Amino acid sequence: MGVLLLDSRDSFTWNLAHALREVGARVVVEPSEDRAADALLARMSADGLALLCVGPGPRAPASVPGLVPLLRDLPGRVPILG
Repeated sequence: MGVLLLDSRDSFTWNLAHALREVGARVVVEPSEDRAADALLARMSADGLALLCVGPGPRAPASVPGLVPLLRDLPGRVPILG
């Protein structure tokens, strides 16, 4: 299983990456940034990533630029943890 883990600039993200790898997942960690859902899905498809995991951040999710609109657009298109 391939997982794209979005890093919202919190060190706990790396604990999540380690735990996911421990259960056999291939994990790609990328910074959370303002991006369109279609671009994110294309990136995941190109790398064989089937699951999106939103890492924790030091503040509320709404403080991460573009994260809330992204999460509103993705349900039903890709499984999301976070």
